[in-house]
Amino acid sequence: AWMDKKQYSFAKARLYQLNNKQPDAQAYYLLARMAQAEKDWDQMEINAQKATMLDRKNSTYFHMCAQALQYQKKYESAEEMAGKALKYTRKPNPWLFNHRAWIRWAQKKYTPAISDWKQAFALKPDNSDFPYRIALACEQKAMFKEALDHIKQAIALKPDNQGYRKLYDRLETRK
Repeated sequence: AWMDKKQYSFAKARLYQLNNKQPDAQAYYLLARMAQAEKDWDQMEINAQKATMLDRKNSTYFHMCAQALQYQKKYESAEEMAGKALKYTRKPNPWLFNHRAWIRWAQKKYTPAISDWKQAFALKPDNSDFPYRIALACEQKAMFKEALDHIKQAIALKPDNQGYRKLYDRLETRK
């Protein structure tokens, strides 16, 4: 309730009190969420890591940890945590693939990012952003024909998107 009211100092005090008695993954996760709301990336990372240590198969905790690391530009570690989030998710999740793809994009790992966005698109074929991102990553790899194929998919889903049209025009001149 204190978190919902954004009274983080009361919520933190109670959660720290509970963790001092008996460390609890959910309590650390809630502390990480509050740190995220306050943009305290160090505390977010620390608390998310504690949650993952107490519950080593919880996808949500690994995802939170990956986000904290990504905010701090610790991309290698963020990619590893995002991989664990994917490994432990109960069912395939397009947003987890998307998250790891963005981490890989930041590292200029375009081929693995393409793979993640393709998996996200396979799970959520109505999302036009996924084939658009694939096209952008393909363009970075000078895979212009494949990029064109994917931007056409994005345009088919959202024909009025001017950003998609611009990329299409740019790719058409490079094929």
